[in-house]
Amino acid sequence: MLTHPNIDPIAFSIGPLSVRWYGLMYLAGFAIGWWLGLKRISRGQSPITRQQLDDLLFLIVLGVILGGRLGYVLFYKPDYYLSHPLEIFAIWQGGMSFHGGLLGVMASMTFAALAGPFSLRMSFDVFFSFAFIFLSVTIRVMRSAMTASVHS
Repeated sequence: MLTHPNIDPIAFSIGPLSVRWYGLMYLAGFAIGWWLGLKRISRGQSPITRQQLDDLLFLIVLGVILGGRLGYVLFYKPDYYLSHPLEIFAIWQGGMSFHGGLLGVMASMTFAALAGPFSLRMSFDVFFSFAFIFLSVTIRVMRSAMTASVHS
Protein backbone atom coordinates (compact mmCIF):
# COMPACT_ATOMS: atom_id res chain seq x y z
CA MET A 1 0.00 0.00 0.00
CA LEU A 2 1.31 3.41 -0.96
CA THR A 3 1.51 5.89 1.89
CA HIS A 4 1.21 9.52 0.90
CA PRO A 5 3.19 12.02 2.97
CA ASN A 6 1.26 14.59 4.93
CA ILE A 7 2.82 17.86 3.73
CA ASP A 8 1.61 21.09 5.26
CA PRO A 9 0.53 23.31 2.33
CA ILE A 10 1.70 26.41 4.22
CA ALA A 11 5.42 27.10 3.82
CA PHE A 12 5.47 29.91 6.41
CA SER A 13 3.25 32.54 7.99
CA ILE A 14 3.83 36.17 8.84
CA GLY A 15 1.02 37.31 11.09
CA PRO A 16 -2.27 36.61 9.31
CA LEU A 17 -0.52 36.13 5.94
CA SER A 18 0.20 32.50 5.01
CA VAL A 19 2.50 31.71 2.11
CA ARG A 20 1.77 28.36 0.46
CA TRP A 21 4.18 26.05 -1.29
CA TYR A 22 2.41 26.23 -4.63
CA GLY A 23 2.64 30.03 -4.55
CA LEU A 24 6.37 29.80 -3.98
CA MET A 25 6.64 27.37 -6.90
CA TYR A 26 4.81 29.81 -9.18
CA LEU A 27 7.12 32.60 -8.04
CA ALA A 28 10.23 30.44 -8.53
CA GLY A 29 9.13 29.37 -12.00
CA PHE A 30 8.35 32.92 -13.12
CA ALA A 31 11.60 34.30 -11.66
CA ILE A 32 13.79 31.58 -13.18
CA GLY A 33 12.05 31.93 -16.55
CA TRP A 34 12.56 35.70 -16.50
CA TRP A 35 16.20 35.33 -15.47
CA LEU A 36 16.90 32.79 -18.22
CA GLY A 37 15.15 35.02 -20.72
CA LEU A 38 17.41 37.90 -19.72
CA LYS A 39 20.46 35.66 -20.15
CA ARG A 40 19.34 34.61 -23.63
CA ILE A 41 18.69 38.22 -24.62
CA SER A 42 22.09 39.41 -23.34
CA ARG A 43 23.83 36.63 -25.33
CA GLY A 44 21.93 37.48 -28.50
CA GLN A 45 20.13 34.11 -28.45
CA SER A 46 16.60 35.48 -28.33
CA PRO A 47 14.53 37.16 -31.05
CA ILE A 48 12.86 39.47 -28.50
CA THR A 49 13.96 42.54 -26.54
CA ARG A 50 14.01 43.01 -22.78
CA GLN A 51 10.79 45.07 -22.93
CA GLN A 52 9.07 42.37 -24.97
CA LEU A 53 10.20 39.71 -22.47
CA ASP A 54 8.74 41.75 -19.62
CA ASP A 55 5.47 42.17 -21.54
CA LEU A 56 5.29 38.44 -22.29
CA LEU A 57 6.03 37.55 -18.67
CA PHE A 58 3.21 39.82 -17.51
CA LEU A 59 0.83 38.10 -19.93
CA ILE A 60 2.05 34.66 -18.84
CA VAL A 61 1.48 35.48 -15.16
CA LEU A 62 -1.98 36.83 -15.99
CA GLY A 63 -2.78 33.74 -18.07
CA VAL A 64 -1.61 31.34 -15.34
CA ILE A 65 -3.58 33.05 -12.58
CA LEU A 66 -6.80 33.77 -14.47
CA GLY A 67 -6.74 30.55 -16.48
CA GLY A 68 -5.82 28.43 -13.48
CA ARG A 69 -8.62 29.86 -11.37
CA LEU A 70 -11.24 29.78 -14.13
CA GLY A 71 -10.18 26.24 -15.02
CA TYR A 72 -10.74 25.15 -11.42
CA VAL A 73 -14.11 26.89 -11.30
CA LEU A 74 -15.33 25.49 -14.62
CA PHE A 75 -13.80 21.99 -14.52
CA TYR A 76 -14.18 21.02 -10.87
CA LYS A 77 -17.01 22.95 -9.19
CA PRO A 78 -19.16 24.72 -11.77
CA ASP A 79 -22.44 24.14 -9.91
CA TYR A 80 -21.04 25.48 -6.63
CA TYR A 81 -19.65 28.64 -8.22
CA LEU A 82 -22.84 29.25 -10.18
CA SER A 83 -24.62 29.31 -6.83
CA HIS A 84 -21.85 31.39 -5.15
CA PRO A 85 -20.36 33.58 -7.92
CA LEU A 86 -18.55 36.00 -5.61
CA GLU A 87 -16.47 33.12 -4.22
CA ILE A 88 -14.78 32.82 -7.60
CA PHE A 89 -12.62 35.72 -6.40
CA ALA A 90 -11.77 34.05 -3.05
CA ILE A 91 -8.42 32.78 -4.30
CA TRP A 92 -7.02 32.57 -0.75
CA GLN A 93 -9.24 29.52 -0.26
CA GLY A 94 -7.26 27.69 -2.95
CA GLY A 95 -8.37 26.23 -6.23
CA MET A 96 -6.14 26.39 -9.28
CA SER A 97 -6.07 23.99 -12.18
CA PHE A 98 -2.94 23.19 -14.20
CA HIS A 99 -4.81 22.63 -17.44
CA GLY A 100 -6.78 25.86 -16.91
CA GLY A 101 -3.50 27.73 -16.40
CA LEU A 102 -2.06 26.17 -19.53
CA LEU A 103 -5.12 27.21 -21.55
CA GLY A 104 -4.91 30.69 -20.00
CA VAL A 105 -1.28 31.07 -21.04
CA MET A 106 -2.04 29.81 -24.53
CA ALA A 107 -4.80 32.43 -24.77
CA SER A 108 -2.48 35.18 -23.50
CA MET A 109 0.27 34.18 -25.97
CA THR A 110 -2.28 34.25 -28.79
CA PHE A 111 -3.33 37.72 -27.63
CA ALA A 112 0.34 38.81 -27.60
CA ALA A 113 0.75 37.56 -31.15
CA LEU A 114 -2.38 39.29 -32.41
CA ALA A 115 -1.91 42.58 -30.53
CA GLY A 116 1.83 43.08 -30.74
CA PRO A 117 4.97 42.63 -32.77
CA PHE A 118 5.11 38.88 -32.09
CA SER A 119 4.27 36.09 -34.43
CA LEU A 120 2.18 33.32 -32.93
CA ARG A 121 5.06 30.90 -33.35
CA MET A 122 7.55 33.21 -31.63
CA SER A 123 5.29 33.86 -28.63
CA PHE A 124 4.70 30.13 -28.14
CA ASP A 125 8.43 29.38 -28.61
CA VAL A 126 9.31 31.84 -25.85
CA PHE A 127 6.62 30.46 -23.55
CA PHE A 128 7.34 26.76 -24.03
CA SER A 129 11.09 27.24 -23.65
CA PHE A 130 10.40 28.39 -20.08
CA ALA A 131 7.39 26.21 -19.26
CA PHE A 132 9.52 23.08 -18.99
CA ILE A 133 11.89 24.85 -16.59
CA PHE A 134 8.94 25.92 -14.42
CA LEU A 135 7.59 22.38 -14.34
CA SER A 136 10.97 20.81 -13.58
CA VAL A 137 11.60 23.24 -10.70
CA THR A 138 8.16 22.53 -9.27
CA ILE A 139 8.53 18.75 -9.55
CA ARG A 140 12.05 18.74 -8.10
CA VAL A 141 11.11 20.88 -5.07
CA MET A 142 7.95 18.86 -4.40
CA ARG A 143 9.88 15.60 -4.68
CA SER A 144 12.46 16.92 -2.18
CA ALA A 145 9.70 18.00 0.21
CA MET A 146 7.97 14.62 -0.07
CA THR A 147 11.23 12.71 0.46
CA ALA A 148 12.07 14.81 3.53
CA SER A 149 8.55 14.26 4.89
CA VAL A 150 8.70 10.49 4.40
CA HIS A 151 12.12 10.13 6.04
CA SER A 152 11.31 12.27 9.08
